[in-house]
Amino acid sequence: MKDKKNMQVKKMKITKEQMDYLLHKAEEHMVNIFSTGEILSIMKEDPELFEASVPSIMLDREYFQTEFDMIIGEA
Repeated sequence: MKDKKNMQVKKMKITKEQMDYLLHKAEEHMVNIFSTGEILSIMKEDPELFEASVPSIMLDREYFQTEFDMIIGEA
């Protein structure tokens, strides 16, 4: 086993453009799981993901409506 003190970790540098792209893809995925109904199985299998997704969408409702044409209700 290698000594942790002697192990060097190379940090990856991410540009703002790369970070923007990754965030957009994550948001796009979140919208897709809601629009396809996949969220229903995720609610059962991974309730933590569901609990994290809904407040994010509700807090930034206008963004998701304009960027992804997502219809968001409050029911």
